[in-house]
Amino acid sequence: MIKIIDNFLDNTEARMVEKCLENCPWFLTSEEATVSPFKYLTMKDSNTKEYIQFVHNLLDNNGNLLSPEYHFLINFFQNKLKNTQTIKKFMRMKINLQTQCSFSREHFYNTPHLDRLDNSEYFNAIYYVNQSDGETLLFKKENNRYEVIEKIIPKQGRLLIFDGNTYHSGRHPIEALKRIIINFNFI
Repeated sequence: MIKIIDNFLDNTEARMVEKCLENCPWFLTSEEATVSPFKYLTMKDSNTKEYIQFVHNLLDNNGNLLSPEYHFLINFFQNKLKNTQTIKKFMRMKINLQTQCSFSREHFYNTPHLDRLDNSEYFNAIYYVNQSDGETLLFKKENNRYEVIEKIIPKQGRLLIFDGNTYHSGRHPIEALKRIIINFNFI
């Protein structure tokens, strides 16, 4: 299942979220940390290129609050998502910020991965905070190869929902200065 909802947030709400994150405390991750701790279960190919990114974790893998100063943002998105999807529990929520990268090309992408490996049935949602390039790619893994099945362009206010067992990755922007997304895992 792949569901794209444009205008998930109206222009006023989308700008409010973007403004809220302007002063967000960001934490720098290493190039390998984008798929950690599952990097040993992912497969890289000639198009896989990693680069640093900044993250801010809001909820851990069990849905526990990690960022009290953004509790209002967590509640806001939980309520908004419940209007479009039946949700029993939020398991994880984090914000990713990727910057331009000097070696980025349109055919490069970060390591395809799954967010959870506990065999639970769950969904991913990605909210696009800003207008950017640097698509989200969804893959089908077959015979130790990845095949791109969908490319989603970051558009402010857009929400992408897909099955948690779908391999996915992002791509650092080439034209835009930054790409900011909010990633949710939920049952």
